[in-house]
Amino acid sequence: MSQSNPSHATISFAPEALERCFAVAQVLAEVYDRPEVEYGLVGLAAQSRPFHVLATPLLAGQEVGAASVHQPGCQVLSMRREISALSEGLGLTLVPIAFIHRHPHGCTPSAIDDEFLAGPFIDQVSTVVSFRESTTINPGHSHYGCLSRRALSQPAPVPKADDARLEVEWSVAFSLIVNGRRDHHLYAVRKERCPYCTEGSTRFVAAELAVSPDRALPPQERRRIREELVSEIAVKVRFCREMAPAEVGS
Repeated sequence: MSQSNPSHATISFAPEALERCFAVAQVLAEVYDRPEVEYGLVGLAAQSRPFHVLATPLLAGQEVGAASVHQPGCQVLSMRREISALSEGLGLTLVPIAFIHRHPHGCTPSAIDDEFLAGPFIDQVSTVVSFRESTTINPGHSHYGCLSRRALSQPAPVPKADDARLEVEWSVAFSLIVNGRRDHHLYAVRKERCPYCTEGSTRFVAAELAVSPDRALPPQERRRIREELVSEIAVKVRFCREMAPAEVGS
């Protein structure tokens, strides 16, 4: 993704990392008898190659139901410790770049999905991975909120300024929605800082999913992934229907 094409983004997944996103649904249905609950994972990429997901751990301490997945704030530090441990194991600095979650049926994003991606998640991503590009910008372009507000406050149209070549800082975060039928929907949000006032603005962009290397996983590798997920779900996932009434929604 570049400033020259700010309306499209591509992200690739290692085949094992992508398989986990779908296999959780299979394990939940077959092992835990929970065929229709949501769940969440985070897509981690090397900071040196942020658009290639290497690992997809389940969110620690997530509480799941048929229409929601929630990670209590007290579990965020546990997730950070896990990311640090994975980074050390791979010898890389891993950063969050994608939020993955399951819808029991279709893969259409909800309003809450959009709000989370364009708010807390992109804010988190932009603190650890961002890009700077030099590009030609017309100061009167309405894309930049501070200049648009300035133009509206003027009694007469603001005179057109000459184009300027300025440095723009931007970040991007992805949302991958999956379901038990291995359908998926991928989209992204781009956060850009105004080169004049540094105010951030976000907009949704189309996204494309790739697998790299593009290879089919052999049956024994799929079995290994499922076995790992059985143990990981036991440690990380709580089912809303099994909570005491006072705990629900806490």
